[in-house]
Amino acid sequence: MKYEIYISPDAKDDLKNINDYIKYTLGNPSAADRITGMLVAEIERLTDNPDIGASISSRFGIRTDYRYLIADDYVIVYVKRSSSVRIIDVFNGRQDYLRILFN
Repeated sequence: MKYEIYISPDAKDDLKNINDYIKYTLGNPSAADRITGMLVAEIERLTDNPDIGASISSRFGIRTDYRYLIADDYVIVYVKRSSSVRIIDVFNGRQDYLRILFN
């Protein structure tokens, strides 16, 4: 079964901000395109196997149905539904993403 992917407005903004930061602040357009492409490819992998990411609840003891997938230096937070996957946010792994998500 293929799961449909929905990307939240926040996650779309995250991807754009990551791309813009690398492209303009760090001055590396080729790395920006490569990293953004890698993140989109990782998100697309969820269509075939939405369980590849770990459960935040079981890993961190926080009561939630969110899952996360590590992609290089980034964390993709998503929720699996019966026939779809909703991408909630995309974080740089150095961010305190649990505090951002749950505070």
